[in-house]
Amino acid sequence: MLERVVNTIASVTSMGALVSIVIHVAISITALLVTVGVAGVGGSRGSGGGDFELVIGPEGELSGILEAAPLDALAPVVMDTTVPELPSAGVEEGAGGWDAPASGPGTGPIESGLGGAGGGDIGSGAGLGAGGSGTGKGASFFGVEAQGSRFLYICDNSGSMNWDNDGVGNGKRLRILKRELTSSIAGLLEHMQFYVVFFNSTAFPINPESTKWLIARETGKRWATDRVAKIEPFGGTEPWPAFEIAFAMKPPPDAIYFMTDGNFDPAIAMRIAQINVGSRKIPIHCITLVDRSGEETMRKIAADSGGTYTHVDGSK
Repeated sequence: MLERVVNTIASVTSMGALVSIVIHVAISITALLVTVGVAGVGGSRGSGGGDFELVIGPEGELSGILEAAPLDALAPVVMDTTVPELPSAGVEEGAGGWDAPASGPGTGPIESGLGGAGGGDIGSGAGLGAGGSGTGKGASFFGVEAQGSRFLYICDNSGSMNWDNDGVGNGKRLRILKRELTSSIAGLLEHMQFYVVFFNSTAFPINPESTKWLIARETGKRWATDRVAKIEPFGGTEPWPAFEIAFAMKPPPDAIYFMTDGNFDPAIAMRIAQINVGSRKIPIHCITLVDRSGEETMRKIAADSGGTYTHVDGSK
């Protein structure tokens, strides 16, 4: 009897041990599968792959992060290249006058300085067509080539621009300027931008209501040409206010054309050099028309800026 009891206990014990072994094997296999799955998600395969960590947080925390994110980080950057609203009203009548280097700081207010009907050499009705002498890579003004896509013209309309080569007041110099400026603007390609600032005793931007860049499309060119045709000579020679406008343009010009027929304060060259510095130094292409009295200063401005100097005798 005792032997049968012992055999029964041994049999039960063996069965329990077998069940225990099966359970432990199943647990080991399950753990192995879970480990392999996690490794497949968090590991890397091959070179160049990084580890990825999956973090799951509460929904409220995610909403807080999104609400705290600045909108500027998601908004695209857009350059303002809209053609400014162009005034259609007439301009005040001007008259020819004295011409001399102006005195004072030259930082007075910009006033209306576009005269009445100009020299009559530029019609306002005809289209501009494909005129000009640009190379397709930039602009050309008085035969001076400049590279880029944004060009600013600083042009003299002082009293002496009413003279010819002999000092006779027949408006020849101004007619030459209008012809060359119109031709240069007409030669710009449609993706380019431009602006014009006239100066005598102060500065007169071509659009007194805005200094935004004009896009070189047909409408912008035609509007600018009509304004150029109305310019009248008057006053002295003070280019510094025009350069203040030039250096405040946003974005800055790729090149500046600076044209004058007279002399002015040589200290302006130093003031320009103090502002026009750094990696974005703007080349200034200086042009004297008929009168060489300002040549030394113009050469210095050109050299300091990496631009060029050219004299036009005005015989044509």
